[in-house]
Amino acid sequence: MKYLCVEEFLKMSQDAPMIDVRSEAEYLHAHIPGAYNIQLFNNEERAEIGLIYKLQGSDDAVSKGLELVEPKFSHYFDQLRQLTTKKQILIYCWRGGMRSSSLAWLYETGCYECFVLTKGYKAFRNHVLESFSKPAKIFIIGGKTGSGKTDILKELYDKGEQVIDLEYYANHKGSAFGHLGQPPQPSSEYFENQLFMEWNKFDLAKPIWIEDENQQIGNIFIPKPLWIQMQKSLVFMIDVSLEKRLIRLMLEYSCFNKEYLIGCFEKIGRRIGSENLKTAVYCLNNDDLKTACNIVLKYYDKAYLNSLSKKNSELVHTIECPDTDLTLISEILQAKVNSNPIRFIPDET
Repeated sequence: MKYLCVEEFLKMSQDAPMIDVRSEAEYLHAHIPGAYNIQLFNNEERAEIGLIYKLQGSDDAVSKGLELVEPKFSHYFDQLRQLTTKKQILIYCWRGGMRSSSLAWLYETGCYECFVLTKGYKAFRNHVLESFSKPAKIFIIGGKTGSGKTDILKELYDKGEQVIDLEYYANHKGSAFGHLGQPPQPSSEYFENQLFMEWNKFDLAKPIWIEDENQQIGNIFIPKPLWIQMQKSLVFMIDVSLEKRLIRLMLEYSCFNKEYLIGCFEKIGRRIGSENLKTAVYCLNNDDLKTACNIVLKYYDKAYLNSLSKKNSELVHTIECPDTDLTLISEILQAKVNSNPIRFIPDET
């Protein structure tokens, strides 16, 4: 078997399958995106071995591990054959220790060429977080709720720009209504891993477009090093009229059951005030989605402007958009970036 650093491991993963040999619980919490799970020990076996190690020492733990693994040799091969026909495979565990090396040894007896991630998944995680600390040419698309920021990101992506859609990876749109129509959120750790796999493709010297977000999106958090960079980056505030934003919001939420929408309003009831909550619920029950959306927009507009006011004013550029044509807006943004050098706010000392 051969050992690879994180960069070599990820580069080779473009052609060879990655096998995560950790337990199912470890894998489901977070893993390297694209990796398959062939667990050396299941959740219960891992817990049992851990207890033996703690109470009786490493020798007894290793003996128990061998006892559990030996009857499953053929099973490991069957799982691998179902996943790939390739003879080169990449393997990792938590620290790049006995679990990955043991399964690599077994597969090599079956004529597979195995490459093990040095220091395992832990090394990958360190690499992920370090990558977001590298200076990048980030530009932020800001704007009040309903301005079409996500659609603008998609248009920029279609034009060949480097884009990170945080809400896509978070499975959440960032508000009390953000979970509607979305699959369950990943763990913050897996969210970071997914972001990294896209980030790792980028040329950091070229523009990277990101939507303006709070650090917390639903129940997960933007990695702190990336968040810090975002706070120092230029913000293009897309200024769209209230009426056009209302139309966008109504189209977006008209497909949802009114009970779901009422539940979302109740989550922010204390913030919008009891009278506004009563009015919104009444309107939803009487199919007046426009008035309900207007109530929520007033709340989120105030919150967004308050957040924007805390940024350095020199970093905020307002772009008035009487025409909401996405192609036109994206072309304006590209022109602005090409005519304005990136600026950062220096760290406080």
